[in-house]
Order: sequence, then C-alpha cells, then structure tokens
Amino acid sequence: MTGKMLLIFFCWILLSLPVKGAATFCRVGWMSQAPEINGVIDEQEWSMAAKTGQFSDASNGRLASSPTELYIGYDQNNLFFAFRATIDFEPVIEPVKHDNLNILNVDAVRLSIIPPGSKTWMKFTVERGGGSSDMRVAGQVRQPAQEWEPEWRYAVKRTPLTYFAASIWEGEIAIPWTSLEMPPPKPGTTIPFQFTRYAGNIQRTAELNQRVSTWAPVSNLWHVIVPETFGKLIFAGQAPVFRFEKYGKFMEGEAGLSGVFSKPVADAEFEGRVWHLQNYQHVLARHQQKLPSFDQRYSWLPQLDIKKKTPMMMNWRFSDQHGKLAGGQIVTEASPLFQVEAVPLYSQNKVQIIGNLSKLNIKEGMRIHCRLLSENGDELEMQQISLQEGTRFFEGALPLGKLPTDTTGKVMVQLLDGEGRMQHYETDIKNLPRPEWMNQNIGAVNSPPPGWETPVIRKQEQSLDFHILDNRYGFAAISPFPQQIDLRGAPFSDGAMTLHLETEAGGKQTLPPSGKMRTASEDARGITLIWDGASKEVSLQAKVRIEFDGLAWYELRLVPLQKDVVIRKLSVEFPLRREYLRYMRGCNVTGMLTTPKYFALIGPAKSKYPLPQPDLAQPNLVSGEGWKFGKSFVNFLWVGGEDRGMYLVLPSQFNMHISDRYTETIDNDGEFSLRLHLIDTPTPMQRPLDYQLGTILTPCKRPRNVARLQRIGSGFVNLQEDGSRLLQQKPEMYAPFGKRFFHDPEYRPFEKDYFTTAILTCWQLPQVQNGNPTPPEKELKRIDVEVNAIRNSIGGMPMLWYDSLFTMFHLPQAIPYVYEWECHPRTRLPVEQLGTFVCATDAWADYYLYGVKKRMQQGIKCFYMDMSNFHSCSNRFHGCGKRNPDTGEVIPSIRFLDGREMFLRYQKLVKENDPEGLLVMHTPLCTPLALWVDVITDGEGWTNAPNYSSLKPEFYQMVAMGTKATGTVCNFFPGLILTHYQQAAKCDVTLAEVCGLTFSHNESMWNGSQVQLAGLRMVWDVLVNFGAYENNTEWVPYWRHPQSQYPGGVIISEWRRDKQRLLLVFNPYYEAQTCRLEIPQGYEITNALDKKPWTTRSAQIASRDFKLLLVQPQ
Repeated sequence: MTGKMLLIFFCWILLSLPVKGAATFCRVGWMSQAPEINGVIDEQEWSMAAKTGQFSDASNGRLASSPTELYIGYDQNNLFFAFRATIDFEPVIEPVKHDNLNILNVDAVRLSIIPPGSKTWMKFTVERGGGSSDMRVAGQVRQPAQEWEPEWRYAVKRTPLTYFAASIWEGEIAIPWTSLEMPPPKPGTTIPFQFTRYAGNIQRTAELNQRVSTWAPVSNLWHVIVPETFGKLIFAGQAPVFRFEKYGKFMEGEAGLSGVFSKPVADAEFEGRVWHLQNYQHVLARHQQKLPSFDQRYSWLPQLDIKKKTPMMMNWRFSDQHGKLAGGQIVTEASPLFQVEAVPLYSQNKVQIIGNLSKLNIKEGMRIHCRLLSENGDELEMQQISLQEGTRFFEGALPLGKLPTDTTGKVMVQLLDGEGRMQHYETDIKNLPRPEWMNQNIGAVNSPPPGWETPVIRKQEQSLDFHILDNRYGFAAISPFPQQIDLRGAPFSDGAMTLHLETEAGGKQTLPPSGKMRTASEDARGITLIWDGASKEVSLQAKVRIEFDGLAWYELRLVPLQKDVVIRKLSVEFPLRREYLRYMRGCNVTGMLTTPKYFALIGPAKSKYPLPQPDLAQPNLVSGEGWKFGKSFVNFLWVGGEDRGMYLVLPSQFNMHISDRYTETIDNDGEFSLRLHLIDTPTPMQRPLDYQLGTILTPCKRPRNVARLQRIGSGFVNLQEDGSRLLQQKPEMYAPFGKRFFHDPEYRPFEKDYFTTAILTCWQLPQVQNGNPTPPEKELKRIDVEVNAIRNSIGGMPMLWYDSLFTMFHLPQAIPYVYEWECHPRTRLPVEQLGTFVCATDAWADYYLYGVKKRMQQGIKCFYMDMSNFHSCSNRFHGCGKRNPDTGEVIPSIRFLDGREMFLRYQKLVKENDPEGLLVMHTPLCTPLALWVDVITDGEGWTNAPNYSSLKPEFYQMVAMGTKATGTVCNFFPGLILTHYQQAAKCDVTLAEVCGLTFSHNESMWNGSQVQLAGLRMVWDVLVNFGAYENNTEWVPYWRHPQSQYPGGVIISEWRRDKQRLLLVFNPYYEAQTCRLEIPQGYEITNALDKKPWTTRSAQIASRDFKLLLVQPQ
C-alpha cells in the first residue's frame, strides 16, 4: 500500500474516533451593529465576528489546498456569515437561477444549519454569480426547493486579481432567526453547522475530487450530508471570540496555529496536541497553557522533530470562563527541517536533487551523501557534497542510466555531521521507457529558416560588420559592444553602445582590450566573438553571439582583480538617432499572473500633455511625455519608430543592485540616449559578477503578402456541425446588431479560398487547444473531419488552436515529465482546461513540436497560439533561475534563448510542410516573441471595457502598430465587436469605428465573428485593388499628413501610388467632426466603399465613423 493510500486510510479511521476535543466548534461573535450586506467584507464591520480558515478536503479529510476565510456573527435579528475565497477565471459569469439544482456545479458555498429541536435541517447555498438556493432536508430526504422560500439576503463581489487568471470572491449573508424558525439564541445555545465550499466550475475543473472542502472535517464526500459530522456554533452573547489567522508552516516542520481574540479573555485555557497519524500514542507536540487574563495574539507554533515527511493529525481547543471558545482538528503532512526533493529528468537521463538546509545549523565538515540504489538495494551511483558553515541549499544529480528500464530504484540522501549522525530522506524512482518524442530535436535549425536570410559577415583587421538585410552591427576591437548600428540602410545608433563602470576606489574605469576580438565560431546562422579587457581593479570577459534574426547576445563576466573592490555604478548606454524614434514599449514578465506593460511617446512624438490611462484590467501604464517608468524593472524593452527599432532583453535581475532606476533616458531636441542600469548602489565584489543581455534589430525579415496575412482569423461563415462553412451571407445575420456592422448591400457570397485560414472549432478540441501534443482519439478524429470539411467548403488553410507555452499537467502521458518543463512558482489555471505555464526547455520543445508534426500529417497548415508568452521561471530542477550564493534565494530568469530556438524550429517545420503555412500568436508587441511568428493579434484587454474611448490613437500607435517596424503583421483583436463576448453583445462599438482605428494606422484586425467579414472584405478589396501593400506605395500617417486635423478633428492617413491617393478619414471623437479636404485641380474624389462620387470638400463625419476616399485624375 502506497504512502498516499495509507494516509487516506488512516484519515478515514481517525476522523471517526471520539478523540478528546476533536469536535470542530466555534463561538459566534455578538455584533452590536449589523454589517451592511453589500458583498464587501469591511474588516471594521466584522471585527467582532468569529473568524476561521480551517478547511479540509472532503475527499480524504486532509487540510484543503484552496484557502477560504469564514466570518460568523449574530445579533437579535439575524445570523450573519461572510466568506472570502480565490476562484478561477471564467470569461462569462451568469447567475444561476434561484433554486436551480445545478447551483453546485459552479463555485458555490453551502451553509447547513440544524436549529435546536428541529427534525429537519436547512441548506442555504450561494454561488459566485449571485445565484442562491434554499432547501429543507429531513434525514436523507430533500424537500423540493421551491416548497420553502425563507427570507434571507446574499450579496456578492468579485475582484479580478488579473485578467484571465483569478478573482477574489467575497460574499455576505444574513439569515433572520425567523427564517430558521427559532428565537434569537440564548447564551449556552449550540447549533450543529457545516460550511461546505465547492471550488471551480464542474465543466472546467479537472481535479473534481478535490473541489469540495468543509469546515468540520469529513472522511469522504458522502459524509458531507451526515449531520453527525457537523461542527457546533456556540452562542454566548457578548463573550470574546477567537479570530483564526494561520496554521504553522507544515512543509517546514512547523505545526500549531495563531490568531487573536475579539476582546480580552479571562480564565482561559489552551490545549493542543499533534501526533503521528498512524500512531495515536506517537505524540509529536503537546501544549497546555492557562491564560488567567490575555488580550494579545496567541501563537503556538511548535517545531516538529521528524526525519522524513510524516502524516499527522493536530487537535486544538480554547476555552474561557464562558465555556468552549474555539477548537478543531486537521490532518495533513509535515516535512522535516531537512527538506529534500529528488526528481527524475528522463530527457537528461538523471535524477535531480535539491535540498533546503535553511532551517538547520550547518557546520563546517558536514556533508551530503546521495545514492541511487537498484531494486535489490545495490548501489548504482553515488555523489558526495561537502558543506560550508551556514550553507542554506544544495543541489546534486545522479545519472539514471544504470537503473534498468521499467524497474524501480531508490534515491537516498543523507546529511551527515562529523560524527556520522544524520538526517535522512529517501524516495522511489522508476526508470520509465523513453517516449517517442523525447530527444528528437525535431526541426533543428542549422541555417536561417524560411523568412530570414543568411547574414553577410565582413571582417577586417580591427573590425567586423554583420549585415542582415539592410541592417548592420558594426563591431571594433576596442569594445565587445557594437560601435555602430544601422537600420534600413541608415544609422540608427548615434555612437557606440558603451559599458559604464565606476568603483569606490578608482572612479570611472576604462577597460582597454587585452588583444584582438577573437572569433570563437562561425556558421550559417551567425558568429560568436570573444573579447577580454581590464583595468587595474576589474577585468571584463565577454562572449557575443550575433545571428540572422538581428539578435546580439552578450554574456559578460566582471572579475575583481584586487581585494575589497566596490562597484558604485554599472550601466550600459545606447545613444540613438532621435529622428527615427517615436515609441518605447516595455514589459515585466517576472510574475506569472501579472505582466505590467509600459508605453511611452518619445523623441519627436513626445507630447507636452499627459495621456489618459487606458481602461484595462491588466496594468498598462502610458506616458505621452517621454519614458517615465525608469523605476520599474522590465525584461523587454523596444525603442523605435514607424518602421524600425530595437529590442533590449534582460532575462533576469540576477546580480542587479538597484536603489533608484533600472532605466533612464536623455530625450531632448539635441539627443536621445537610453541607459540600462545594472548597479546604482555601492556593491562589494565578493565574487565574479555574471550578466546576460541582448539586443535585437527590427525588422530583420519582411512579411510576405501583407494583404494575405490580414485575411486570417477565426471568423466563421455559417459554421456547420461538421466544421464546414457555407459561403452565403444572409440578412438575418445582421438583424440582432442594428447598424453596428456595415456590409455590401448585395450580400455577395464569399469566394472559396478568399480567407487565408479557417480555424478549426476549438471548443470541439479542448485538449489540443490547451497545448496537449498527444490528444485523445476523439479529438484526432475531429481534426480529420474538420480539415476535410474546410477543404470542401470555405477553403483556405486549416488552422489549429494549439497553445505553445501552456499545457495540461494532469494527463497520464504528461505527469512523469512535468518537472522537465513546468514554470515555477507553479501557476495552474483552468482556462479552457486545467493547465499550467511551461518553460521552453528542450524537453518541452521536443514534446510540443512532436505534436505539430503529427497535426501537420493530418492536414493542418497553420497554428494559432494563446496563453503563450515568456515567463520568468525559478524551477531549479530543469535549470531555471539563478541561486544567490549568499541567501540561497532563487532569482527567476527567462529561458529566452531556448524559447527563441523553439519558435525558430517551429517556423522551419511549418514552412517546410507548406511554404505558405503560418504561425499566429495572441501576444503583445512588447515581447520579442512577436518576431518569430508571422502574425500577432493583441487588444483583448479592452474586452471588459465599456467601449474604446480610452484607446486613444496615440495609445494605438504605441501598443498595436508594428508591421513595418518588426516584419510581423499586427492585427488588432477587436473584442468589443466579437459578438460571442458578453460585453460585445451589450456595447455599441461598430465595425466602422474599429476599421477607422486600425486602418488609419496601416494595420488590420482579427476577424473573429462572421458579421465582421463582409464589411472587412469591402475594405480589404479597396486596399488590394489600390495597391496599398505594394513596395512602390508610400504610406503617410496622420501625424505627418498635412491635412489631418487630429488632435481636435478628424484623422487623415494616406496611401500614395503613382498619381493616385487613397485617403482614410476617421473621426475618433464621440461627436460629429467636419472634414475639409484640399485636392489638386483636375482631380476627383470617389467614396471607395460604395463607388459614389464625393462631391463636397467639406463634409460631416459621424461619431467614430470612417471613410475611404480615392483621389485620382479626372
């Protein structure tokens, strides 16, 4: 029997034992002033209520992993409850209808109450959308909910933590005593009570057996409805109550609890006991204390003397002069102070071992002894690690190759002191057969993939030029950094990229080279350079890799050459040509659930006036007055203009010591310079300091056929059950939306193959959509059906939604390998299916791309990715993060180079399968992932906004305009006209408004709803027939157009070709604006959408409307 099975078995046995004080009980707080039932838990209002947070998993009786806070109080009229819990993100939340029996299928809580002397008990159920239910139960017989309709109140509030991730659910409940059919309780009254939480939507939550938790523990789900398992509510008037705060840190060998009393207690007593779950007589901790008078926080947090993970039960209770005050019991598992975890990494053929010694007093001479044993106990591998005094963590590894495949061995790790005394850890390890996908290096890139060109490298005695298209890095022997950067054949840098170093003793340091810059390697992808230089105090060792996609990757090591060297300042400066600049975009991906983004107008675009902040759930900070966000760390920063720019990449904050600013700009009429600070506070050099950073020139590829790449998306044309699409339009399609969607009056059918892609129905393929490379047979068959249906109906290339950096972790075929790719700290979310963010390790890339190869064999040509972004990771098992040698803290890092390599391999696979195949990603421009796909779409953050009023044209420039500057087509995601979104169905945003906003920036939009398509076709056809995307067509944006009246009037952008001009006029305001046009004599204007003459030179443009006007010789 496994340890887990034993734990469940003993939970079941012990939870039914009549252990002294084992009952869960809580004295209820008297509330002299009734709380306002509005869904907002005001701590002042609830300050006299009892508070508890002790909840147990109803499937096995163990301490629940989903935290829930419960407040309980009463007055002469009502019994009050309030609760707070974290719930999963759901895109649409509609209240469950009152008394609907399906209320427990979503996030819900149930109050079960048995009034004194009653033969029935009462259930009050509420859910996260505001729905409720009430019901009587007599024994095991439920009475129809509609037969009992007592008076009671419930209010709810949901506060998003982050968009698309999680929310805080707060609820407040007031139940009149009359509805409980009892008088207000007198002191001494007890009421049996159970609080049950149902976590997650049953249709979206994979771990259904862990979704139910209870206040009073039960041994299995069936006991939730057994009154004998209920806890007790105790009423004692205005006597003090206990307000639970937290349990001990069980995973660090600490038990116990802490909390506060609502008012001073007298003649109180505390009893606590912890024992081994499998042996009631094996007491791990015990405490009994009398409290004659006590008014402070009470803590009992004993450190357990255990040598390995130990199943345990804890029982505790308070009493005072009024009787029982609070008590409970929990079952959980405690870890020893010697914390070790050993994990097999099958792709690397090893067992990775990580240990935490921070709670132990490590002395010089102690050592770690790691061994791998066979099934018979024979030693196969051994590693010994010597420890220094104060060591806090250790890492080790044992080769797995000697353990025969399909056998189970044992890993033993011992901490030994000088006398041989030890702490001990052991675990079983099974050496599994390697799956087909592992270590295949599918799509390995040895030369530039299709879309990029082979770089041209020109070497001279003291310099090197690296050319990509018409871009150039110019290096010289005096520095490891480029002395010149050219973009689109013109200087982009305004001098050399420079490392600035100051020390306490020597001030500013110059680092003359110790010799020539050396070539370490050169191949079809690029070149690697080695450079060394030194001052008297510090040496710099640099390795620089430059490649075909514009990346220059710098690995720097600063080494002290003297004792007691203190660095005062360390930074890298980028002087840039101001005339080519307009925007800076930055983002910080250190957190999993929040990705703060920063946008600024810079250089000639810098405004004298502040811009309003956008109406978004995710943090997006905007400045029209230059870069104002230097005090915020960013991993990625792009600086550039309309058609060129450069990314800066900083994968980690390792060895950064910043007291003030991470970035700083000089931005005035005469110059622009960007400085990246690595150290700005005195920092002793106790060891060499390593840094990694990158620059990426943009664009280093050119999109093929922009018009074709704009005609992609997920818009369906009369989608049929089998996945086929009918090409006909029908008037009734538009009827529910009034005049929001313009279209051709003839309702012309669409031509087959008009759309570049046709996406498969993702809701039919939930596992594939969530990044499962090996989906079930049902989904594989559905792919075959839909690919064939698309070919026989709408045409275009079949496109599959297949998330690339998010996957399902709980599937049997993935469980053994999760440590090889899961991002830490773990962030598991039920998006469409329960999944987790992953790191682009070699193992994940092999697994994911194996799925790509298999799906292409089924006829898939293009892939769409959501939930796919770089994330910092601290998973030391697969090598992410860097450990601070002084504190042991793991500093998260982005697996940037491996992530880039994965997408280059992806591109190679897709383009070799079909040169027209595409990678499409739902991601923002502020991360360089955008460079390695063909199309990006961004803007979904506004889907929860009332309209696009806060999406100012300046903000659109900064956020969503990037096709010319990056080489990747940027399609705006217009969630407020995608009619399957709840907010889109309610708002009044029009297709014309979004056309004006996007096409005035020479971009297009994601076509995600079939009512968009006819109007978009009208616009696309005009642009294509005019030649808007031809190389000899000039685009003039509104900020440079002489007749544009924005700000204050209409926007006018223009395409110029030969003697023709195509004007896009857009009114970004919510009231009509006058458009005045001056055209050369002998020219005429035609409305390009309806082909009618435009005879006026001064016309009213309606609110948020646009016009396409063709100006040509008469």
